[in-house]
Amino acid sequence: RIPSIPLSYGAAQDLLSKLGGPVAPQDFHGGLPLNYSVGPSSSFELRLRTSHQNVRTPIPNVITTIPGSGPQQRPVILGNHRDAWVFGAADPNSGTAALLELARGLGELQKTGWQPERTIILCSW
Repeated sequence: RIPSIPLSYGAAQDLLSKLGGPVAPQDFHGGLPLNYSVGPSSSFELRLRTSHQNVRTPIPNVITTIPGSGPQQRPVILGNHRDAWVFGAADPNSGTAALLELARGLGELQKTGWQPERTIILCSW
């Protein structure tokens, strides 16, 4: 079993930048601004502990609306599912991470007084 947990861009960059060892093959390189290596690292150790309970619980739909300043005819609707049927956590969490980062960025814009011309609806189901 390989434990895994979704990471933010910043957390992934921090962890990957601490890896030592040989440079990773070019097709292993991602989009982060760092030197990719394959480890091991003598100066960095990560202990990842996860705890899971195999229980069924209801998952609520989460929907928020950012009102637009223009005519309300055609909202922009963005969303992602959180269930996983085939590819495990990688399937829904990659889209959920992007959606949450978008929501965070739009929230920061709203703090400055920004308002979109068209209404934006963010959905997570």
